[in-house]
Amino acid sequence: MSDSAPKLERYVPKPGEPALPPQLAEFQNKTPEEVLAELNRMPFFMNSLPGDGNDDSDINFDALEALKAMNYEGDPTEMLTNFKNQGNEQFKLRNYKDARKFYEDGLQIDAEAYDPEKDNKAACELELKNYRKCINDCKKSLKIDSKNAKAYYRMGKAFFLLKKYDEANGSISFGLLIDKDNKSLLQLLKSVNTKEEEILADEMKKLAIEKEKQRKIDLLEACLDIRMIENINSKEKNEFFELSKIHLEEKDVVDSQLIMPCLVLYPTIDELDFVAEVGELSTGQDIIDQLTQRPQEFYLENPQYMCLDPNNNGKKLHIYMETKEGGLVKINKKWTINQIFQNETPKIPMLDHSLRIYLAPKDDTEWIKKWDKNECLEKRVL
Repeated sequence: MSDSAPKLERYVPKPGEPALPPQLAEFQNKTPEEVLAELNRMPFFMNSLPGDGNDDSDINFDALEALKAMNYEGDPTEMLTNFKNQGNEQFKLRNYKDARKFYEDGLQIDAEAYDPEKDNKAACELELKNYRKCINDCKKSLKIDSKNAKAYYRMGKAFFLLKKYDEANGSISFGLLIDKDNKSLLQLLKSVNTKEEEILADEMKKLAIEKEKQRKIDLLEACLDIRMIENINSKEKNEFFELSKIHLEEKDVVDSQLIMPCLVLYPTIDELDFVAEVGELSTGQDIIDQLTQRPQEFYLENPQYMCLDPNNNGKKLHIYMETKEGGLVKINKKWTINQIFQNETPKIPMLDHSLRIYLAPKDDTEWIKKWDKNECLEKRVL
């Protein structure tokens, strides 16, 4: 007797019989679109569910519910297998959300016997970037099977993506105790080690930068002490005026010229200027010359700056600076900045690690009369 399956005969209608088999007779004379529409009314062929805008009043809802209930037919083992198989199919298609739903349905059937790792639920959570859920699933799986290398791998991968490298290393180490040649675990270990090396290198770089910054600050403070320059900070200190803005003309050469920022105030017109670098060997006149050497267009657009007396190199200007006691003192234009700071009486401090000068016309002294020593001191951090 032959084991081969019997050959199916083609349907040939006899005289008086329909041109199509009886079960397909109702589709005679219908277009392909109409046939598909009819099939979609049958629960086993549906590609859309009721409620999505394709409702028909005569759809067999009982049959549809029966179709859904098929997932729950049989004993718990059969149901678990059913959900697992459907979940695995969706997982292969990379439909991770759908796959996870089937695995979760299986979990509801028998939570004790359900292994989320073997059924790929942990893998779904990993793909969906639900790293903490993945870790929890792996832990549940390891309670069932403590030698599950995949669980250690996925838990390690989740920890790695959460940037918890110590925990990732721990998971990988346990996994390699079970399977020392596991390629996935070894590759993940390499990734973790590489990341840790990058972090260490970055930390060392930052530490070196901070160390060098502190070294410069210590050096500059020493430079100010040697020159007997005292600094006083304002309560509303601008972050630009930091010690780090001061530098030596020759790097690390303590007795080379000290370069500092300079804030220039014009009290009679309520304006100010900022000079980024002024050397300690510069004079007050040098600063004035630098400020007055502006294009003629500047003075046409800003006539208030004509008080600088640009046509006469500031000969009609006086320079004033604040004293340590909060008063004002007129400065000789020929003095160098170094001489000004080393003058003992009155003592003139550096303010906010910068040189601060006031420029005003000789014939306008009204602002000086209004100067309040106590108000000046109130603005400082003593």
